[in-house]
Amino acid sequence: MKKSPRKPSRGKPRIAATARSLAADILDATEKRDAWAEVLLDGALSSHPELAQRDKALTTQLVYGVLRHRYRLDRYIETGAKRPINKLQSEVVTLLRLGAFQLLNLDRIPASAAVNETVTLAKTRGLPKAAGLVNAVLRAISDGRATPAKPDGDAEELALAHSVPLWLARRWIEDEGLLGATLLAEATTSPPPLFLRALDEGPSDERDAVVKELQNVGEAGPGSYSPKGVWIRGAGNPRELAPVREGRAIVQGQASQLVPLILAPQPSWRVLDLCSAPGLKTTHLAELVGGEGSVTAVELHQHRANEVKGLADALGYNNIKVVCADARSFASEEPFDAILADVPCTGLGILAHAPERKWRITESQPKELATLQAEILDNGAALLRPGGVLVYSTCTTARAENEAVVEKFLSDHPDFSLERADAMCAIDGDLLDALGHLRTFPRPRPTAAGSYLDGFFAARMVKKR
Repeated sequence: MKKSPRKPSRGKPRIAATARSLAADILDATEKRDAWAEVLLDGALSSHPELAQRDKALTTQLVYGVLRHRYRLDRYIETGAKRPINKLQSEVVTLLRLGAFQLLNLDRIPASAAVNETVTLAKTRGLPKAAGLVNAVLRAISDGRATPAKPDGDAEELALAHSVPLWLARRWIEDEGLLGATLLAEATTSPPPLFLRALDEGPSDERDAVVKELQNVGEAGPGSYSPKGVWIRGAGNPRELAPVREGRAIVQGQASQLVPLILAPQPSWRVLDLCSAPGLKTTHLAELVGGEGSVTAVELHQHRANEVKGLADALGYNNIKVVCADARSFASEEPFDAILADVPCTGLGILAHAPERKWRITESQPKELATLQAEILDNGAALLRPGGVLVYSTCTTARAENEAVVEKFLSDHPDFSLERADAMCAIDGDLLDALGHLRTFPRPRPTAAGSYLDGFFAARMVKKR
């Protein structure tokens, strides 16, 4: 007896992905799961190869635009909705932020399209009751009826103009003055160029070759401060670039590339990288010490230790030993010649790359992290040989995590002395403070892509003989 043919499913038809729907998915996930937008975006775009390149670009622009400008968007939304953000359903807030960003920041998208597409999105995402609210709020923003009240004081004005949390605006003004705080805030909303580090395999300059190759796929050039730095714009997924795919370059910010140069390990030295993931500086150190030297890479979490080992193996560095251990208690029978303590930090210097950090960092975290950072430094001091070099570095602008940590360390360890960051390498003097620390922020917005830097800090210290 033949089975009757299966009837077509009467379930809901699959709705084709659009730039706005993908952006909404990603923004919902960053909010609910504390996931990273970069990872989610990469996965979403890879899962939808049918999307046109312009739609992929719009998805990226919407996700990062909302995350970068969230504070300002929320103030407009609250004014239009006549209620606080936390009184609105989170999925509705995501849609309102998407619509408000298009209205306030994207001139090429007509206001009618921004409003109508967002209302349609509310309906297709199972939020039909919210469609009216979305329509009303976005129309109020569009016609100027939802303009926030005038800010009260410098901190509120800075927070609204450059979309940073109010506590952070106050902290930056306290630490850097209004001008410095403004420069820091401006940097968080500007899309940065992509930087690579060229990997030299021989006497020829691999950077020049990488630059020429990348100029065939986008706008590219050499970095202004790192001797191996290469910048590129408009090239799409960096993992698909031939130099990266073939192991001739890796994605790494220009300021990050300066840190191993400040440590300046000599060929054949034993080097310890105390907080090594994802391994970018680790591989640079391995390159500097050469085949006769070694790098011990310590990482607390096994999956991140595996990440470091995977990168080292992929690039062919067999002088790297990866150890899964706590940097505060890692022990070694033999002392090291040089130690890099690139410690966990708030990441306030890389907010342009990971703007969701702005909304996750709390006011108490810089001080809390300073305690952890000091413990890591203390352990590093015990692992270093007399005459050895210790470099402390972060990707944050918080003085509580930078100068204050170094000052306390030197006070607690009179057997260490501070050296200028350019003692053993060429570092542009504009990047050094009065004590010789590397401090790349605050700085004016660069006029050339090759001059772009993230916010890094590094101090070079030597253990007395």
